[in-house]
Amino acid sequence: MVDQLIQQCFQMFPVDNLALVTGSLIVTDDNGCLLIFFLKKALTWPFEKDPAHMGLEALQHLVKEYPPPSPKRTDKRHNDKEHRDGTGVHHLAFWHAVGHGKSGLDHPSNGAVLSKDLARVACRKQNAMATFLNAFTPITQAIGALFELVDRENYQQYNTLFHQLADNTTAKSIRTTKRNCFLGMAILTNLCCRPHRDQNDILDGWVADVAFGDFEGGQLQVPQTGRQFELRPGDVIFMRSALLQHSVAEITGHRFGVVYFTHASLMDI
Repeated sequence: MVDQLIQQCFQMFPVDNLALVTGSLIVTDDNGCLLIFFLKKALTWPFEKDPAHMGLEALQHLVKEYPPPSPKRTDKRHNDKEHRDGTGVHHLAFWHAVGHGKSGLDHPSNGAVLSKDLARVACRKQNAMATFLNAFTPITQAIGALFELVDRENYQQYNTLFHQLADNTTAKSIRTTKRNCFLGMAILTNLCCRPHRDQNDILDGWVADVAFGDFEGGQLQVPQTGRQFELRPGDVIFMRSALLQHSVAEITGHRFGVVYFTHASLMDI
């Protein structure tokens, strides 16, 4: 089925009548290849307590000090409608910026840079980002521990890459724990997403999604599996984001969606 998913990368599937998943579930293809881990209340597993409230407080402080930037007009995932005030997305990442690929230079970063939201903003906003990353560390630690649990081989590859780059490039500014493994984080404030695949992500890799706040809706819709996932505060979902079409349903209330990712271009630096 993975080959089939690759062949389907330019097809779009309807999100009507998807089965709602409210409990932990592992989704595989017909050959047993792992596609999704949906883990209920998993943030508590590494700590035996729930760090979700710390994550929410960190997010609330961030958007107070640094309101979320509006999605780019060219980003078709978000720009199909008018957004309410306070809606937007922060990117905290080390990546190859759009239109700027690998440099070919003999340098550890090979053209990769910190995202604009981290590097090309006023000092007050940079400080808000640094404060957020440190306050959000328990969530990042939990994500790393859970990633190792579900796919130890990939976790070790991601973790090694992260720390190699953090030791030698500006990626050091996003390092907060030895459990760091993803080089990017997208923080979506009250944003739903249109159906898409994350084509810059690692084809056979993973992203991790978590949600915070007091909200209804916001289900993660994955039509190629015939399912939508009730992602609530404390839950974690690992997904093959480059292979699987996914979207976030309409939201009422206040929701933060946090996506941990690493772009494929970084894996062979």
